[in-house]
Amino acid sequence: MAMIKCPESGCSNMVSDQAPTCPVCGSPVRRVEYKFHLVTHSYEYAHLGFHGQAELDALVKDGWQIVDKEEEEQFNMHGEPFGYHWRYKLQR
Repeated sequence: MAMIKCPESGCSNMVSDQAPTCPVCGSPVRRVEYKFHLVTHSYEYAHLGFHGQAELDALVKDGWQIVDKEEEEQFNMHGEPFGYHWRYKLQR
């Protein structure tokens, strides 16, 4: 739970992000949605491109914003680099 400023321009009350409305002015509090999306890239199948990239682009076009990105190199069973995973955290 986080405290956010009331979205009503004339109200400066701090409101819980979980509250449906501001307790002072009654203005609705916009709920923030979160989503995680994985994009992968394999060195062995590099000609296939980045798996999941088109879906990520569509989410961003639909109004989702990237707020965090984690990158992790993947290794095969012999310990050799195999590719990458990118885990995106999105919100709207």
